[in-house]
Amino acid sequence: MALELETGWPFSSRMKPTTSNLFIAVIYKHPAVRKAAVFGIPDPKWGELVAATVVLKPREVLTADELIAHCRRFLANYKIPRRVEFSETELPKSGSGKILKKNLRARFLAQQEGAVS
Repeated sequence: MALELETGWPFSSRMKPTTSNLFIAVIYKHPAVRKAAVFGIPDPKWGELVAATVVLKPREVLTADELIAHCRRFLANYKIPRRVEFSETELPKSGSGKILKKNLRARFLAQQEGAVS
């Protein structure tokens, strides 16, 4: 089901769980990563791109470019996260412990709107 977001882009989160599991497995291979989540973000050209929110292990340093280069070693070009954000806090979770990707997506979109304004 497609939703019309405030950005005006048609959007549906089409990333299948098996696909996002592959992305997560590759991101977790990086030794600096403690927690991560991947989710789709709207893109006017491609419809949807892969984004990732990452929590680093204590005292570890990693840039978005370094993480993307790491992913390039294991994933096809179209599967590489195009946007990476780092979180200083835990990822938002439901009462059952599942990562709330819709919250991460909303936070990302809010940051994008702030950057454009």
